[in-house]
Amino acid sequence: MNSPTTQVRRSSAGRRDRSPAAGLGRSGLAGGRSPRGERRFPVARAWWARAKGCWGWLAVPPRLQGFEFCDQPWLRGVWREAYLDCLNFLFRTTRLYDRMYQPFSCWARQAGGDRVLDLCSGGGAHLDTLVRTARAAEAPLPRLVASDLFPDLGQYAGLRARHGDRLDFVTHSVDATRPGLPGCRLRCLFGGFHHFPPARARELLRDAVEHGDGLFVAEVFRRTWATVFGSLPNLLLLPAAPFFATRFRLRKLMVTTLFPVVPLLVVFDG
Repeated sequence: MNSPTTQVRRSSAGRRDRSPAAGLGRSGLAGGRSPRGERRFPVARAWWARAKGCWGWLAVPPRLQGFEFCDQPWLRGVWREAYLDCLNFLFRTTRLYDRMYQPFSCWARQAGGDRVLDLCSGGGAHLDTLVRTARAAEAPLPRLVASDLFPDLGQYAGLRARHGDRLDFVTHSVDATRPGLPGCRLRCLFGGFHHFPPARARELLRDAVEHGDGLFVAEVFRRTWATVFGSLPNLLLLPAAPFFATRFRLRKLMVTTLFPVVPLLVVFDG
């Protein structure tokens, strides 16, 4: 009978070693043998692995946290007003929020609040659509309170005059991550959540959990290549925005229609 030492030496030198740990190659097969395709077509398999890795990028654009012109504090005066006019015109023309009152009304009813603070209200076109379509459908809707980091008080005053007790607004600047308005326990955010980088988005959600009773978030655009390239035709549509704005100014006509700088900013942000 051979000693254990002799058995180990014979096993390591033998051709038919069947121990589970010895003789395993990179492929996990005895003797280090690789699959036929990997041995014959290593370059093709490497390129196929790269292609599968790139498929996700081809199907869905990568999330790049850059900047948007509407978030810049230096975009003010006639430039911001023209920018918001373009957004309002785009939302009304494409009717993006025409059916949004249905899930929003259901959420507000279940949350049990009569006032909802709207964060990042922008030009307020979505609020106008919400109130108008809900009234036409006789759907219950809480009182909406518009707010923004750069509030358009003139536009909000016009919305309040149009809808009466259904809409109000905050006159001072409101940071969506820390609104600091205890009278509004419910919050909503339409088309603005993608503006926040991950860290700021977590702050927004954390504050809503700690100091609120509910948060309604709506994003009407998907992150697809069709959405990216589908915004380019808006360059032909947006120059007409000043003619449909509630406040017509010649300077807005110049920077939007005669020299379409503002439509370029909107399409870049979109």
